[in-house]
Amino acid sequence: MEAMSDRFPAESALLDLAPDGETDDALVIVARFAALRIALLAAGRSLEGGALHAERDAALAYAATVRGVAESRVLGAIARTAGPERDAHNLPRLLAAAGSAAERQGHVHGAFGLFHAAWALGKATGALGEAARAARGIAELAARLDAPRSARLWTRRSRALDRRAAAAKPA
Repeated sequence: MEAMSDRFPAESALLDLAPDGETDDALVIVARFAALRIALLAAGRSLEGGALHAERDAALAYAATVRGVAESRVLGAIARTAGPERDAHNLPRLLAAAGSAAERQGHVHGAFGLFHAAWALGKATGALGEAARAARGIAELAARLDAPRSARLWTRRSRALDRRAAAAKPA
């Protein structure tokens, strides 16, 4: 649970696919992948211009296939928010919300990938409170998966980020 190394951006979101899985599961997993992919590529400035718009259109189309209205909205909001011309400050919160939805459905790989992206982007954009919440999400996920070392590590990270966020707030 420390860190999954994706061979390509957002690969962790696809690891929940099962060969005998249900169609609804497959659709939501692919929609999460598309949302996570655009968030990561746009944050790394690997997508701009027409390529960014094409990825956004694809992610929005996949988000529209998700049956759960709340999750569909969150995934769509991630796709609409990702990009250099957008205000990415809300992106960590949206990614963490999608991670929580993935976890509720038992999709631990997707949950980890979304929480990890929320943590990294939260730190990068100065949204330290959101980064701390994402780290807590990973710690809770690790605890449920009986990975106590990872749970302790992510708990420490969340507490450190909470302290930094508190110190950054104006008095």
